[in-house]
Amino acid sequence: MTVYYIINLSILFIGFLYAGRIKSLNRFLIVCLFGLLFFFMAFRGNFTADYDNYYTYFLRVADHYSIIDILSFKHRFVMEHGFVLLGKIISYISTSEIFYHSVISAILLLLYFKGFKESKNIWLAIFIFVNLGDYFGAMNLFRQALSAAVIFAGYKLLIDKKYIKFILVVCIAATIHTTALILIPLLLVWKTPIKRNKIIAFSCVTVAAWIVLPYFIQLVMYLFPAYRNYSYGMGGGSIYACFAMIAILLFVLYSVKFEIQDFDYNSTENIILFNSLLLALMFLILGVRVYMCTRIVYFFRPFVCVLVANILSQYKNAKHRAIFTVAICILATVYTIATLSDTGYNPYYFIWD
Repeated sequence: MTVYYIINLSILFIGFLYAGRIKSLNRFLIVCLFGLLFFFMAFRGNFTADYDNYYTYFLRVADHYSIIDILSFKHRFVMEHGFVLLGKIISYISTSEIFYHSVISAILLLLYFKGFKESKNIWLAIFIFVNLGDYFGAMNLFRQALSAAVIFAGYKLLIDKKYIKFILVVCIAATIHTTALILIPLLLVWKTPIKRNKIIAFSCVTVAAWIVLPYFIQLVMYLFPAYRNYSYGMGGGSIYACFAMIAILLFVLYSVKFEIQDFDYNSTENIILFNSLLLALMFLILGVRVYMCTRIVYFFRPFVCVLVANILSQYKNAKHRAIFTVAICILATVYTIATLSDTGYNPYYFIWD
């Protein structure tokens, strides 16, 4: 697990230096942070399930299909057309395995960093993002993560209430992973005001969805016969995945009650971020019944990372802010080590090893 400690300690060191007020230094530190995460993502070894699958499919498209073939929609691809098109464009430059993973990693991280730019504490938001699993998960779930990154890059459109433009961003993300389309109906929930009874309402919706979910899946399989033999992710997931999000919810509720007396419940940004937390928790709970539901969490979890960082930045008591920041960093590191220690991510190794 040495690599994971190195990544976390490096981000914390950058965060310590970032506390200064020199803007040019802070920009340089963010570039260093990007370079750090890019290095470990782009040059990772083949220790994830889909590492070879994506590259093999990339070579197949590069050898047998032209851009015209892809854009004409005459051929049925296993993956979405937007992702296939991206691979084809990359292949015109090089079909090297390292180059392919490097380009995808660079695009993915650039999109995520664009969203994190809106955070009031960018280094901490990124630290939480790395440790909640999205960064390491992106090393395997390329399409899902890239689609989520496109959504997160449109963060400012949500804040500015430019919903039509945001829906266009969702459509672009759906050309990479179709699950992004679920955000269009969920947008109605995403922008609803924060009220005292909201958690109760979300609890009721989650219970109802829990009951209906198996019947909904049966309906999907009936309407789309191609999915009848698709068993991956249809079993139950682990309840432990919910614990981190529950802890974050408790932290947020404590903070707005006792630490931030002037918390703006009517701010569009706070509404979007708080609703992201509730939606992420809801889909994690549903994932205990049908694991595939946890894929939807990728779209909301980066917003949750920003929420935690923004909440801490609003603490009036500097001592409390420092204590909670240290505690969150320690717990986040422990969470990462615990969740990755018995998986294919341990040991981490580079592509040249």
